[in-house]
Amino acid sequence: DFIPLLADAGELTVVVATSALGGERGRVTGSWKLGTPLSSVGMQPLFSKIVPTPGLGNFLPEGPEPVFGYQLKALGKDEYIVPTQAWERSELTAPSHLFPTRADGGVRLPSGFRISA
Repeated sequence: DFIPLLADAGELTVVVATSALGGERGRVTGSWKLGTPLSSVGMQPLFSKIVPTPGLGNFLPEGPEPVFGYQLKALGKDEYIVPTQAWERSELTAPSHLFPTRADGGVRLPSGFRISA
């Protein structure tokens, strides 16, 4: 009951999702109930820092298990980012499972970025 009261007092956003907070990142409203998804509007995933080269070695976690993900490139610039949760996958995941979707079914990427790898 305390969390919705905080949301009504200002703006409250869940950045790191947990099952108790509905399993999704998003904005908490005054009508939200513990354990329910926050909203139907998905948030962008968390991203790595911007790097000037497309090499994925700086982003990949070390370990024996293969990991999969996407790298995004800034339009017209040598700037690359990686959605951090993408590297938590043990198999290739469709972009629509990582990024919010548009009304036409495509994915909504951060402004000025496109999937490059």
